[in-house]
Amino acid sequence: MVNRMKPFIDTIISANQRAFIPGHLISDNILVSFEILHYLRRKRKGKDGYMTLKLDMSKAYDRVDWSFLEAMLRKLGFANHWVQLILNCVSSASYKVIHGAHEIGPILPTGGIRQGDPLSPYLFILCAEGFSAFLRKYENRGWLHGCKVANGAPRISHMLFADDNYLNSKATYEEAHRIKEVLQKFELASGQRVNFANSSIFFSANTTDDNKERIVELLGVPIALEGSMYLGLPSSMGRNKMAALSYLKEKLRKQLQSWGSKFLSRESKEILIKTVAQALPSYLMSVFLLPLEIVRDMESMMAKLLVQSIPVLSRPTMGTLNWSLDLSGLYSMKSAYKLLHQLNGEFGLDVLAEDSCSSCVGSGGYWHGIATGDLFFGLCMNQFEMLDLNSANLLVALCWAIWNARNDKVWQDKVMGIEGIVASTTNYLNQWRVAQNSNNELLFTGFIPGDGAEQWSAQSVSSIKVIDAAVFNDSSTYGVGFVARDSSSFFVEGSTKLFHGSISPVVAEVIGVWEALSWIKDHSLLNVTLETDCLSIVQTVRSSMVIISLFGKVVSDCKNLLSTLRNVSFHFVKRSVNVAAHSFARASISHPDRLFNLDTVLIELLPNLVTEIFV
Repeated sequence: MVNRMKPFIDTIISANQRAFIPGHLISDNILVSFEILHYLRRKRKGKDGYMTLKLDMSKAYDRVDWSFLEAMLRKLGFANHWVQLILNCVSSASYKVIHGAHEIGPILPTGGIRQGDPLSPYLFILCAEGFSAFLRKYENRGWLHGCKVANGAPRISHMLFADDNYLNSKATYEEAHRIKEVLQKFELASGQRVNFANSSIFFSANTTDDNKERIVELLGVPIALEGSMYLGLPSSMGRNKMAALSYLKEKLRKQLQSWGSKFLSRESKEILIKTVAQALPSYLMSVFLLPLEIVRDMESMMAKLLVQSIPVLSRPTMGTLNWSLDLSGLYSMKSAYKLLHQLNGEFGLDVLAEDSCSSCVGSGGYWHGIATGDLFFGLCMNQFEMLDLNSANLLVALCWAIWNARNDKVWQDKVMGIEGIVASTTNYLNQWRVAQNSNNELLFTGFIPGDGAEQWSAQSVSSIKVIDAAVFNDSSTYGVGFVARDSSSFFVEGSTKLFHGSISPVVAEVIGVWEALSWIKDHSLLNVTLETDCLSIVQTVRSSMVIISLFGKVVSDCKNLLSTLRNVSFHFVKRSVNVAAHSFARASISHPDRLFNLDTVLIELLPNLVTEIFV
């Protein structure tokens, strides 16, 4: 029925109504209405003032009188059979209410049209055409005078937007009385009611205050405030577009903040930005030309949502190219082989990841089957410890040369004699000794006293334990957590913090270290022992080597923080000593950005806080 009626709607509905009309947009009438409002703002001369009355119909669909609808259909020329079909569709609705275990109903309505029914919008604008006919009748009799914005322009007495309406007339008591008369007649005939509380009136600049007061008192409609909204747009637009349209930025900011608080992947955020955020200004842009500054600000906010997951360093640094598969940021053959194993089969590669002899696949199992599995290894270690340093170095170099000779035979069918293996051993050993005597600093240093603890021990100073193995790949987030204890092992404070983004676990760990150091600085603590179960972080912090990767840059920030703190030592411990802090990091997904003390700590975190001390 809707599809059969659509082609004829444009011929029976006046040009004052453009909502739901095929081939037309509601913005067509909005442009005309805003031109009139702009004219009224600038009209400061002339004896005749003008006004625009913005009407809001209360529960417009629910108040449609069926007898009025039938009369309008017949007046507009619809056939009796068609009118009867329409009335059958409208009056066949029934409702039931479930209250507890009881069903109340059926409830049979005696008026109104259903929301969501595809036929309802067209039936409503047919009823609204009756209101338009009332106004045209009064205008033809000279009782109402529409507004014209220029010489030769047509007079426009009203613009209809479904259940919202603009009425234009002279700002006189007589014409205001005529408008009230039209409204009362239309309400009585159609069942509609004007919501005067949500309606407003706008006067031209040359309207006297006396006329304004009399008209407002007669109609019971307040004067429109500067910056008020109507039809989702500012009711008036002055020279300062930035101020009038700033609400659009605030609306977008709230929308983006609601998305930022959810655990959405980068792809999900991109979809939301393209489908929702970028569509927010489209309606307004169909009427107004947005200032370039607002466009740039909105683009910046949308871009920020996408890139905010990138860890931001505390100080600006030069951009560098680095190899992300190695902590140093430098390319290494070892990391390349790891990458090849990950890509195995994806590009036709067949790189073997098996580290045993190609001809002895189950060699490890043979030793475990014969004895305990540690017999051969223990025998080798005992013999190795009996050798002096030079002999041990020579033995390792010889084993390495034999292994290389074996690989040449397997992969290149190249046989190396005893003399070649001995020469290769000597050459390799000499190169290794030269490297040991050079001034090149190793990236990772050795253990120092206090490293490698496997159980909790009370410190003579305050102790903070840092952990961040909480990388939540499903939601593209990662969390960090730390637990602070005093020298008596009592729990002082714990923290959970959640970040958006996809980064490696070790980078997430070092960000956790930075958060803990920042907490120490904010609390002005002295003599603190900082412990983490990530050995590479501890070794890199102790090293003076400059690392160009993201990991290295965050480590550099940690070093800068450490330089501002007094008596803060940094140690590596085993995971068994860091169970509580690890549980805090895992809890960040459900309790992000929280600080806990003994009174507010989560119940599920208490067991690890207690048992960790007694491991």
